Amino acid sequence: MKNAYKQFATTQAFTDYVVFPLEGVWSLTAKGQQLAYLDKNESSYDIMIRIPDFVPDDLIRPALQAVKAKKSLPAIDQLEIKRIPAMDCAQILHVGRYDDEPASFDKIDALVASAGRKRLSKVHREIYLSDARRVAPDNLKTILRYQID
Repeated sequence: MKNAYKQFATTQAFTDYVVFPLEGVWSLTAKGQQLAYLDKNESSYDIMIRIPDFVPDDLIRPALQAVKAKKSLPAIDQLEIKRIPAMDCAQILHVGRYDDEPASFDKIDALVASAGRKRLSKVHREIYLSDARRVAPDNLKTILRYQID
């Protein structure tokens, strides 16, 4: 996407940008929502990378088609472009293993409750600031975020 934008920008005013980090929107299957405990096998998720607002919409589809023509990516047909509206949320920087995230959620839940607010659903977003292939598990940095009322 960024390369397509750079080519487009040679004829326009160019705003350079850093590619945003990988994000995951996590939820639970219907069965997982009924359980009294967290069963990771009942998780569902969408993975995404943000496209800056200043990248023109008419540039996105041709860039995706170019990638599809060059690379064999089995899941590329499942790709969707979505606009996610702004919302009130609470977030925390979690440092450590993904399996240790419940402790960070406990902290953010306490903060939200102390402010007289509440979590609206079990859906949450994880923004992966570290590359899990290159960073030791105890040093992973992940922003955990969920919507509040």
